[in-house]
Amino acid sequence: TLETAINRLSAEAESLPAALPITAETEGGDRYYIMSLPNFGVIILVTRAAPLDAETIAALGQLNEKLATACRGERYEDRLRAERDRFETIFATIDQPLVTARPEDGKLLIQRINPAFETTFGHDERIALGRSVQSLLGTARTGDDELPPLGEASQSVRTKLRWETADGVNEFLVRATPLNPDGDEMEYLLLFVDVTEAVTRRRRLERFHDVTKALARILRH
Repeated sequence: TLETAINRLSAEAESLPAALPITAETEGGDRYYIMSLPNFGVIILVTRAAPLDAETIAALGQLNEKLATACRGERYEDRLRAERDRFETIFATIDQPLVTARPEDGKLLIQRINPAFETTFGHDERIALGRSVQSLLGTARTGDDELPPLGEASQSVRTKLRWETADGVNEFLVRATPLNPDGDEMEYLLLFVDVTEAVTRRRRLERFHDVTKALARILRH
């Protein structure tokens, strides 16, 4: 009987949900009822007893409203769990330092850090949690080029800073992205991309270029 109801549902899919509720009796005397779960799907009831009366069907309609709400909530929670799992995987495995931080009183308080951050800056997560990014990493080494205030930022902010690391002073491209720009509490994801080698190589090329220009002037004279 359930299979018959599912086939009926498939056959009338184009006319749904206007055709609901659908009820019919099979050759064996069983009955099925296809009823709407608003904004979610349908529910199929099968009975071998006497047909459901109109009052019971009306009561089931109200019950189905509540069931649909619960189903939508569960589906939303499933989606959130899946998104959190994906985020956790990316956060833990990406090979660049990552931080989630919450702005408070002009500071960025660290909510969590990934293993790459611990390795790069030499700070254990247990020590880092709850501290500000500024106090944990100290003052950036580039003077005027400090991490901009993010309390009101609703878009990604990018800047280049030099910080003390476990291996010395390195240069980073820092990108701060709001995680929930429409939420009540702002939170940011900070990505630190180490560009020390690229910057050093560029500076060497610039110095080499200056030297070759100077040599060219000497040779011309």
